[in-house]
Amino acid sequence: IVGPATSVLLQLIDRNAGPAAVVGRQVAGLTLAADPAQGGAVIARARWQNLLTYLAELAVAGGAGFEVRQQNRVLTATARVPRDLSADVAFSLEFGNLAGFSYSVAPSTASAIYAGGQGEGTLREISTIAGSGRRVEQFVDRRDLADSDELGTAATVALAEGVGKTSLRIEPIDTVSARYGRHYRLGDVV
Repeated sequence: IVGPATSVLLQLIDRNAGPAAVVGRQVAGLTLAADPAQGGAVIARARWQNLLTYLAELAVAGGAGFEVRQQNRVLTATARVPRDLSADVAFSLEFGNLAGFSYSVAPSTASAIYAGGQGEGTLREISTIAGSGRRVEQFVDRRDLADSDELGTAATVALAEGVGKTSLRIEPIDTVSARYGRHYRLGDVV
């Protein structure tokens, strides 16, 4: 499957658990929201991978997100590119919409990726990608990939996984001006 990240994510969900899946794998009540056709182009060739893990990798590579929400007995799978709402939604103890928080920073494990695809020696396809900051190189062995676009996606995912992690865990309190599901959603920048 090739296309914008949201399209690929929804197609994979549909083919593996939705109405397009074989009868024994269909999840009762699972529907798919309209596809916004957003995000970077990704290539998916799923075969026996863990679906949730693979969807997460593709979402990272395409700059998108996905979720399944339940209302009554209906499950709806959605995919979208997160919105930047930082000018409109903020959390703080002073605003009365934050019960507590924790913050941590972990260093990068990789900031430059060399992904090796099929081939041997100088004929082996290599895709490289580098981020910013102190250079920490990592080699990713992907002999299972012959397509240069897929190899580039694998390098992008590895770089995203190796970037230093800043973690913020908050306990928000819904208020009139900052209510989950109305003013912001999962993945939005606030």
